[in-house]
Order: sequence, then structure tokens, then C-alpha cells
Amino acid sequence: MSAGDNDYELPRGLSQVLHNYTPGEVVNFGQVGVTTQVDSFDNPEELENIDMDRVATILKGRVSRFRNRTTSGKWDNLQASALNVFKPHGVTTELFPLVFYCEDPECRKVHTANSPDRLPSDGNCYACGTDLTQLTFVNVHTCGHIEGPEPDWQDRCSTHDLDDYRLVRTSGGPGTWYYRCRRCGERMGGFSTICEVCGDPMDGPLLPVQTGCSTPRQSSWSTSRSLTKILRTFPAGNPGRGHSRRSTSD
Repeated sequence: MSAGDNDYELPRGLSQVLHNYTPGEVVNFGQVGVTTQVDSFDNPEELENIDMDRVATILKGRVSRFRNRTTSGKWDNLQASALNVFKPHGVTTELFPLVFYCEDPECRKVHTANSPDRLPSDGNCYACGTDLTQLTFVNVHTCGHIEGPEPDWQDRCSTHDLDDYRLVRTSGGPGTWYYRCRRCGERMGGFSTICEVCGDPMDGPLLPVQTGCSTPRQSSWSTSRSLTKILRTFPAGNPGRGHSRRSTSD
């Protein structure tokens, strides 16, 4: 493994990248103790002399598993002329989900952000200064949409919305964990959520499979690396500016 000024590189074979690291996949890299989401392929090389009719047939068959009322029929008329085939030379990932909680049992304040560079720059809780730990759970839907474990708007505190809340870890496991408002103590929702694309319940909470897998799995809680350690791993000092990069080998 090598690290540059803005990137953290891990070598991966081309076959592994095409199966486990396609854009949108969520993967847990145990080597660095961080969960990320694949953002894009790097420097793709277009391939020629490909049987595009066969590719179109296979593609339509596979995407049919993810159809719902928002995408039904979208792929029925897929033509070979609309397709191109590329070979990636790497992939770029970003920190995901952007949900962290304070490790102090008396605090447990939850920190969320729209981008990694909006997280605490020192990796510590705004309220008490204790280390933050990533909540690596995700919720998925058959349409292909994926979300983090943050509470839905409809599960907000009736008085303070989502301004300030904490994680309550119960003995029943992550499926029973929930959030509570830190200001008034009102109980809020848990990790499960509603798909913002379809409006249907999503499956979760699920853990991404370590080192890459296309389908998150139901699993018991495993310890994630704290945000301060993640920031030390990425030489740029901020995972928002230093995306993880996986280089493919021929």
C-alpha cells in the first residue's frame, strides 16, 4: 500500500474491481478500518470488438432484479448501439456513510455531514471532545438505492427536529439501536428507513462486506476505526480532499 498527498492506494485485480468495486458499491476496507462508497472509475479505456448485442441482453436480464415502479420499463428497449464497454484502471472511493457517534457513553452525540470535509477536522466530538466512531451500517432497497443509518425526517424530535441527538446502543444489537434527542430526551427513530426514491421500507441495518462485496449483509456489530485514526491514515488530513483510490493490476 502506498499513500500520496491526497490519495490512499490499495492494489486490486481487474476482475475484483469489476465484480466488487462498481460505482455506488459500499465496501469495508479492513486494512485501514474505514467504510467507503465507490465514486467512479479512473481513466477508463474503451474496448472494441465486443459483442454488444450479447452485452445488452445480459445487462437487461441483470438489471431486471432491481426494477420497481420508478424504473419499470426503462431497460426494456435497451439497444446495443447505446452501449460502450470500458476497462477501468482504478476506482475512487469516498468516505461513507458520513454518520459518526461520540464514544463517550455519557455523550454519544451523533455527527452527520453532507461531505467528508464538513466533519470535525480534528475527529473529535463537538460537545465533549471525545473520539468519534463511524456508524458503518447502511439501508438498501431493491431499486438499488442505498442510504446511511441517519434518522429519517419523519423520525425527528417533535420539538428540536434533528438539531442535537445521541445514539442509544441497546443489548439487543444494532437492529434495536435508536436515537434520542439530547435536549429534551424524546425518543426518535432507529437505523431502518424509507427509500427516498420509492417511498418503500428499506432493508437494514446491514453491514458492507469487508474488502468489497456487491451486496451488504446482515451482521453483528463490529468495531470501526475512530475518525481521528481515519484522519491520520489519510495523509491529506481530511478524507474529503483525499479520496481512497484502488489501483487495478493487469
